[in-house]
Amino acid sequence: MGAALRKAEGWDVRLARWVDSRRGAVFVWGETDCALLAFEALDAMAGNLETLAGRFRGQWQDRLGALRYQHHHATDARQELEKAGCVPIAPGFQQRGDVLVAPRDGFACAHVCTGRMSLAAWPDLGVHWCDTAAVLAIGAVVLRLPD
Repeated sequence: MGAALRKAEGWDVRLARWVDSRRGAVFVWGETDCALLAFEALDAMAGNLETLAGRFRGQWQDRLGALRYQHHHATDARQELEKAGCVPIAPGFQQRGDVLVAPRDGFACAHVCTGRMSLAAWPDLGVHWCDTAAVLAIGAVVLRLPD
């Protein structure tokens, strides 16, 4: 990937529109899984069109494929978010637009923070709201895209 992503002017409006477009979506591996949601959120905040998400969209079609991709490329969502320019923030100082990454079933599961609630994705629930404090309580790392 080229230069690290940064929040662009109007990022908060683009993020809100993106959240509205994704909330309630059906979960699809490689399309609306947690990693793709985090990558799309960063693209929205940076004002990019699929720059990050486009690299990964369709690279896996099921749980096993996602695990194989991670193993083959020696990476996971957290590492890719950091490569894209996200920086760690101390838990408790998260804010709208941050990505919370918590371990879940062999994955670094990403959640997009909107404040008290975060947008998450999981096969049995689709794209849904979860409590940000609950995600932090299970040991989430907080990553922020710089301004």
